[in-house]
Amino acid sequence: CIVPIVNKIDMQSARIEKTVEDMCTTFGVTEDQCLKVSAKSRIGIETIFPEILSSIPPPSQRGSPDAPLRALLFDSWFDTHQGVICLVRVIDGSLTKGQKVSSMFS
Repeated sequence: CIVPIVNKIDMQSARIEKTVEDMCTTFGVTEDQCLKVSAKSRIGIETIFPEILSSIPPPSQRGSPDAPLRALLFDSWFDTHQGVICLVRVIDGSLTKGQKVSSMFS
C-alpha cells in the first residue's frame, strides 16, 4: 500500500501539480489520494497519520497474547533521563508499562 505525500509545498520552487501528476502515473494513484503537505510550515500534516491508519492494515497477529513473553530485541540504547530504551518485536505474549523483563542472548 502506498500513501502518496507531496512534501515541501511551501517552497517557491515547488512544482506541486507536476509532482502529483508524476505520482499518479508512477504509482497508479488518483490526484485526490495525494496529500499535499509542508512538514516545515506544518501545512496539512494533520492529514498524514489518519490516512496511514485508514490505508495500511495492521500486521496480522500470529502469536498468542496469553502465552509467555517471547520477543526479539533488535536495538537498545541508554538515555540519561529514562534509562535503557529497548526496541523489541513481540512474538508471543504481551508487555505492559512497568513490567520487568529479563533478556538473554544466544
